[in-house]
Amino acid sequence: MHAFRFAAILFCVAIAAQTSQAAQKKPDPKAPKAPAPASNGMETVTLPVTGMMCRNCAAAVSTTFKKIDGVTEATADGDKIATITFDPKKITIEKLVESFATTNKDDRFKAYKPGEKPPEPKFNYSGKPETLSGSITIRTPDNEKNVVARIITHRAGEPAQRIINLIAESAVAEKIEAKRKEGVPISVTGVVSEAGIKVEKVD
Repeated sequence: MHAFRFAAILFCVAIAAQTSQAAQKKPDPKAPKAPAPASNGMETVTLPVTGMMCRNCAAAVSTTFKKIDGVTEATADGDKIATITFDPKKITIEKLVESFATTNKDDRFKAYKPGEKPPEPKFNYSGKPETLSGSITIRTPDNEKNVVARIITHRAGEPAQRIINLIAESAVAEKIEAKRKEGVPISVTGVVSEAGIKVEKVD
């Protein structure tokens, strides 16, 4: 499962890299809403969905919802929400969320009921230098200027891989960019915080 999840994350990053240069910063998605009447007696609802990072994630989430009996249409924004049109005579919102959990093959994605706030991930930071290794991906349009790139890594003590910002300046930033252009794995050392890792050394 870990190998499958890491491969899926790498594919998401590849998709994001192809489009990020032309991407513009999007406004925050609308808050998930309760069901609204749709045509032919159908209802439409927006649900919070965690774990998405790109359009490939959006496609995977949409496909999973469409497999559920009673769902006639499903789209996802690749970030935070999915919009589902369903037949209320065949399925309720509670069953919709439950069915997503059982139908979904990728445990990165989790759906929640309208108004339900997904839990915020909790990470511990020691304030001491640590070393992270992994693959590099480019920064996003909304990253701070001191974020040179990002790293896909599995940090010690955490349950799964995640993307962490690489914060650096001058010569260190140049080394990171060189590694990114080469397309090779990277190992960096520095202090990790919620903002990212302030890189002091590149291997």
